[in-house]
Amino acid sequence: VGFAAVVTIKAVPTYLEFRSVKSAVAEAQAQSSPAQARETFARLANVNSIKSVASSDLVINSEGDRLTVRAAWDKVVPLYGPVYLMIKYDTSTL
Repeated sequence: VGFAAVVTIKAVPTYLEFRSVKSAVAEAQAQSSPAQARETFARLANVNSIKSVASSDLVINSEGDRLTVRAAWDKVVPLYGPVYLMIKYDTSTL
């Protein structure tokens, strides 16, 4: 029970950051150009204290008149001594 509590306490902040990134990616996708999408993401990252992903890390593709935006990253969370939890996050707009 104690180990599960430690994992939960340490992993929840990374999940909350993932939700912020997901929201910022959706806002970036609504822009009309890749430059505007990166600028929007950077602004939202600053407001929401997103540290794991920078606007330069986004993969932005144009499909016709629509943008697709993707952010993927790994988060390593130290648990206890030599034990770590690695979480792979990936969010995109389609």
